[in-house]
Parts: sequence; structure tokens; C-alpha cells
Amino acid sequence: MLIKAPLWEHLPAARRANALAADLAGRDITINSMAVAGGCVGRTISKRSIIDPAKGLNDLKRGLIRTANEKNLSADPLRLLRVFRFSAQLGFRLDRQTLEWVKKNAVKIRLAAPERIRFELMTLLETKNAAKTLEAMDRAGLLTKIIHALERSRDFALQYHKHGGALGHALDAARCFEESVGGIPKRMPALSRQILSYLDSSIGGGFSRYALIKLAILCHDIAKPHTAKIIDGRLRFFGHEKRGAGLFEKIGRRLRFSGSEIQLIAKIIAAHLTGGVPPCGQNNILEDRCKPAVQVGNFFIAKIFFHRAVLEKIRGLQAEGKIQTKNQALKAIEKAGGGEKGKGG
Repeated sequence: MLIKAPLWEHLPAARRANALAADLAGRDITINSMAVAGGCVGRTISKRSIIDPAKGLNDLKRGLIRTANEKNLSADPLRLLRVFRFSAQLGFRLDRQTLEWVKKNAVKIRLAAPERIRFELMTLLETKNAAKTLEAMDRAGLLTKIIHALERSRDFALQYHKHGGALGHALDAARCFEESVGGIPKRMPALSRQILSYLDSSIGGGFSRYALIKLAILCHDIAKPHTAKIIDGRLRFFGHEKRGAGLFEKIGRRLRFSGSEIQLIAKIIAAHLTGGVPPCGQNNILEDRCKPAVQVGNFFIAKIFFHRAVLEKIRGLQAEGKIQTKNQALKAIEKAGGGEKGKGG
């Protein structure tokens, strides 16, 4: 932050110093709480010329997101979310005391304007390491204060999702989606430019499909608790995909998402049980068979990005017995999709 002296040049020297100190003391995080005098603009800035009452420069060097005091978070509840957004964008770790203050004040996030919450959340999801930050938000009790429906998924259906229930599964799936996308250039070089270009594109509302799809993955099982029934001795969730789409429409409207954004996310949630390619044995031929969360991550890659003509070709080759393994499917997709353009909602 750069503060020029003319802001307070009409004040006596002592009052100017007090005004600047008060301004910096009220900032959201310490690395945003530094200033230099206006006379230093355009010159080499020495350490001595930096006004840094909260020791933000030290935090910057350490890669730390820290709030100087608790009242700075509660004064503007959106800052409870902003600290996580900065952490995700910069790749900085979060200060332990700051996390404790977030946990203590998490319920206050509901006082922030919905459109501002949407902006901070989606900006966070645009980053390549958002899943790790979402997990930190959940540990601090903030994630489910923003998306209330996720709370019912916590420790739910542990017989199927042993790590944190359906909520843990959703967080794992978001992480695996990020890993899957990160691996596209190496795994699918012929298609990677088309897929990544599609992911980077927006449907309106200012945010990319990459971020919107990640939110859809986070919310894809939100209706499992609502539809759970014991059938023939097994816990089942028939219709949870359709019910989940409806639940997200309400969430999207509350957080002021655009109509096109809501439509895309609801569409993905409603269709998430429909395989992008036909099954091979009991597993999708593009899924890693050992990790359910990875299956979900790769499922979304398969379902959303591959051109329909490519998938039809793969179906035919599988019916002829020419494709029986995941590696064979990937090689066939590389060959068949080299000249196709990815399409999606």
C-alpha cells in the first residue's frame, strides 16, 4: 500500500502521524498495513522509509497472512473470507492466531453483503490451490457458514466416505479436480490447449468455467443427507443429484450468482452420475480405480470437456473390444480428439 503525504498535509504534523497510524492499524492483514511517505515515490525505497507498525514486511518475507488484532476482522466480516483468498492467491500460510479469531467470529460472515462473499469465494476458487484453502476454511468453521447445506454432509455416510463423510469426499474431489487439470498438458498434450482454453473462458459473471466447475464439484453431493434412505439394508441416495441441483439454485440466488452461472453449476450437479464415457467393468475407463475422490475429479474432466464425436468413437472402439483399459482409452482419445474442439455447458 502506498500512502502519499497530501492525504493529510492540511493537518498538523502530530495529527498527520496519528491519522496514518490509525489507518494502518485498521487494515485487514499486516502485509496491507505498510506505507511509504509521498516523497519517496519514484525513488529507491529503503527499509527505513517504510512505515510498518504491524511488521507486515516481516510477514511478507515469511509468506504469512496475519491480522494484527481481532477487531480488524470483526469490523468488516468479509475479512474473515478475505484472509483465505489472500492465502490462496499468494500461496502464503495462515497465522495460527488469525485462524483462531476467524473460528471465533465465523458466524459473522452472514453479515457481509452476498455479492461481496461471491466475489471473494470465486476469486479464491480461481486459484490452482483452492482445495487446500477450502479445507482450512472448513477447519476454521467458515466454509459451512457460507454454504450452509454442506454442514449436513459432515461425517455423513462414513461407510462410503471414510474421510470426513460426504463433505470430506467433496473436498477431496475438488482437490483431485485441481490435480487432474494440472496434469492435462502431460497426460493429454493434443487436447490440452483446447481443454485449458475452455476452462479459462467465462459464461458471464466475470469468473471462469474452471472456478464454476470447482464449485459444482464442492456441492455435487449436498443433497445426499436430504435423500438418504435405508433400502434392502443399504444406505442409498436416490435422486440426490436432481435435489442437489435445486438446492444449489437457492444457494446461487442467495449469493447473487448470475443466472448463467447458476444454470451451469446446477446442470453439472444434476448430471454428475451420468458417465462421460461408458463403463469398463465396474469403473469408468478414465477413472483411477483406487481412489473414489480421484474418480470424481477425472469424471468431471471426462464428462465436461470431451467432444461428443470423440466419445461416440470411444464407445464404438470399446464395443468392438479394442479398448479395455484406461490407458487404451486415453491413447484413443488423444488420437481421435487431436482436431476436435471441446464443448460444454
